Amino acid sequence: MGRLIYKGFQIVSIEESEKETIFITKKHPTNNPSLSKPESSEGFMFKMNRMGKNAEHITVYKFRSMHPYAEYVQEYIHSHHGLDKNGKFKNDFRVSTGGRVIRKYWIDELPMLYNWVKGDLKLIGVRPLSNQYFNLYPEELRVIRIKHKPGLLPPFYADLPQSFNEIVQSELTYLKAYERAPRQTDLKYFVLILKNIFIHKARSG
Repeated sequence: MGRLIYKGFQIVSIEESEKETIFITKKHPTNNPSLSKPESSEGFMFKMNRMGKNAEHITVYKFRSMHPYAEYVQEYIHSHHGLDKNGKFKNDFRVSTGGRVIRKYWIDELPMLYNWVKGDLKLIGVRPLSNQYFNLYPEELRVIRIKHKPGLLPPFYADLPQSFNEIVQSELTYLKAYERAPRQTDLKYFVLILKNIFIHKARSG
């Protein structure tokens, strides 16, 4: 599906049977990512285009947990399935079987340490997001979000929100506190995040 969308096809419907999956498509009149973007890497490590401080785009590195060209299916999944209670895409079939395992223990995020050393990310901070997911946020959060550098360890693991609205409030609370007292806020969240991960066994999805 990702390859079809990348080549400029729009998914009309999907028909599945025990033996095969059939995609009904039509050529999109204007959207053809292959004309402006390189082909998706199929290697174990891949690069993601994410929004950084001041709305500048940064390249974030991760170990692959999704099938190739999965980034082009994100809009389709959101429009057809919406978000789960934890703020992630519901029924996200882009994640591979092995990918679910490495995601659970954050193994897929180890290459992001390079982004931290490079200075694209700070230790504590909101997640670097794709444009599509960023635009799901309310304007108040989008405005304050782009003022700050994203981070490796998000406030999500300090508050453990249970819905998209709670995630929005969690990030707003963190960013407003950070603007008042940066060092104290990051230290407080760092302790809470470590407590939830190592004592309460919080895991990534």
